[in-house]
Amino acid sequence: MALLLKRPSKLDYDIDSFATDLQRFAREQRDRYVLLYGWCFAAH
Repeated sequence: MALLLKRPSKLDYDIDSFATDLQRFAREQRDRYVLLYGWCFAAH
């Protein structure tokens, strides 16, 4: 029973940390994209 009670909180934690990592990755990709395009437009 303790295992059943413990599992959902671990699952919630994993989902939360996955979402956080995904948001961080998306933010880094967006920044890289903006910098790359800003450099391309500045070069032309």
